Amino acid sequence: MLIIMILTYVVAIGQFSHMVAGSVEAAFAVFSGHATPLDYLLRFALPTLIGNTLGGVSLVAILNHAPLRSDAEV
Repeated sequence: MLIIMILTYVVAIGQFSHMVAGSVEAAFAVFSGHATPLDYLLRFALPTLIGNTLGGVSLVAILNHAPLRSDAEV
Protein backbone atom coordinates (compact mmCIF):
# COMPACT_ATOMS: atom_id res chain seq x y z
CA MET A 1 0.00 0.00 0.00
CA LEU A 2 2.86 2.37 0.82
CA ILE A 3 4.45 1.83 -2.60
CA ILE A 4 1.17 2.72 -4.34
CA MET A 5 0.82 5.87 -2.25
CA ILE A 6 4.40 6.96 -2.97
CA LEU A 7 4.07 6.33 -6.72
CA THR A 8 0.75 8.18 -6.85
CA TYR A 9 2.34 11.11 -5.04
CA VAL A 10 5.30 11.20 -7.45
CA VAL A 11 2.98 11.09 -10.48
CA ALA A 12 0.87 13.92 -9.04
CA ILE A 13 3.82 16.14 -8.07
CA GLY A 14 5.54 15.58 -11.43
CA GLN A 15 2.23 16.23 -13.25
CA PHE A 16 2.81 13.10 -15.33
CA SER A 17 -0.09 11.90 -17.46
CA HIS A 18 -1.65 8.51 -16.97
CA MET A 19 -3.21 6.90 -20.01
CA VAL A 20 -6.43 5.80 -18.32
CA ALA A 21 -7.00 8.76 -16.00
CA GLY A 22 -5.93 11.39 -18.52
CA SER A 23 -8.01 10.01 -21.39
CA VAL A 24 -11.20 11.34 -19.84
CA GLU A 25 -9.87 14.89 -19.79
CA ALA A 26 -8.33 14.60 -23.26
CA ALA A 27 -11.49 13.08 -24.74
CA PHE A 28 -13.55 15.88 -23.22
CA ALA A 29 -11.28 18.42 -24.93
CA VAL A 30 -11.85 16.68 -28.27
CA PHE A 31 -15.62 16.38 -27.84
CA SER A 32 -15.96 19.99 -26.70
CA GLY A 33 -13.98 21.25 -29.71
CA HIS A 34 -10.92 22.49 -27.81
CA ALA A 35 -8.67 19.88 -29.44
CA THR A 36 -8.68 17.79 -32.58
CA PRO A 37 -8.49 13.99 -32.66
CA LEU A 38 -4.98 14.38 -34.12
CA ASP A 39 -4.02 16.53 -31.11
CA TYR A 40 -5.34 13.78 -28.87
CA LEU A 41 -3.25 11.14 -30.61
CA LEU A 42 -0.01 13.08 -31.11
CA ARG A 43 0.06 15.37 -28.08
CA PHE A 44 -1.51 13.07 -25.49
CA ALA A 45 -2.00 9.41 -26.37
CA LEU A 46 1.33 8.59 -28.01
CA PRO A 47 3.67 10.33 -25.51
CA THR A 48 1.61 9.12 -22.56
CA LEU A 49 1.51 5.55 -23.82
CA ILE A 50 5.28 5.53 -24.32
CA GLY A 51 5.90 7.05 -20.89
CA ASN A 52 3.47 4.71 -19.12
CA THR A 53 4.97 1.69 -20.86
CA LEU A 54 8.55 2.61 -19.99
CA GLY A 55 7.63 3.55 -16.44
CA GLY A 56 5.53 0.44 -15.89
CA VAL A 57 8.14 -1.92 -17.28
CA SER A 58 10.85 -0.23 -15.20
CA LEU A 59 8.76 -0.41 -12.03
CA VAL A 60 7.91 -4.08 -12.54
CA ALA A 61 11.54 -4.91 -13.34
CA ILE A 62 12.75 -3.19 -10.16
CA LEU A 63 10.07 -4.74 -7.96
CA ASN A 64 10.62 -8.23 -9.40
CA HIS A 65 14.41 -7.97 -9.22
CA ALA A 66 14.54 -6.79 -5.58
CA PRO A 67 13.54 -10.13 -3.95
CA LEU A 68 15.91 -12.07 -6.23
CA ARG A 69 18.87 -9.81 -5.54
CA SER A 70 19.30 -11.08 -1.99
CA ASP A 71 19.17 -14.71 -3.23
CA ALA A 72 21.90 -14.06 -5.80
CA GLU A 73 24.37 -12.80 -3.18
CA VAL A 74 24.40 -16.08 -1.23
